[in-house]
Amino acid sequence: MKPEKTFFANFWESESNSQGGRLLMYEDKITFQAHGINFGNLSEKTMLINEIVKVEKGGNFIDLRLHIHDSNGRIMVLTTWSRDKIINFINIKQNKTSEGGLKR
Repeated sequence: MKPEKTFFANFWESESNSQGGRLLMYEDKITFQAHGINFGNLSEKTMLINEIVKVEKGGNFIDLRLHIHDSNGRIMVLTTWSRDKIINFINIKQNKTSEGGLKR
């Protein structure tokens, strides 16, 4: 299946390891796919869109982190310039407006 949108992002595996790759946005899920030249667990990291309960941006313009929380208590921490586009995509797929949508 081809993703609807793709964004460059870094996945924070730990405080000492941030993996470069792409965030693939599908109809029902988001998947981080690391580039092959990273260290650590290179398996795909996936969250179902209908299980995402909160998305938080870093505290200021310089902080490019995006914290995506799901109903199972998992948190996907990404660094990306495309935070607003990712949040908008998730909100649209969850049929939420900007007033009632996920926290930005």
